[in-house]
Amino acid sequence: MSSPGEALSLSPEQTRVLEENFRVSRHPDPASVMLIAAECGLTEDQTQAGNNSSAALSVLQRPREDKKGKS
Repeated sequence: MSSPGEALSLSPEQTRVLEENFRVSRHPDPASVMLIAAECGLTEDQTQAGNNSSAALSVLQRPREDKKGKS
């Protein structure tokens, strides 16, 4: 189990499930977090941390728009 402050290592399947669920609602209610956690095999705290990790990763992995030539 991860200790506080330790990076959460997610499997590709966990990442997919988190991204799909948090794409629908960026701030799910506690009951939804509990269901997402159960689906991923994570604790609710890990699910929230995974959401933060997924959000950060998706921003970093998003292709940058080329603004050259656009007016």
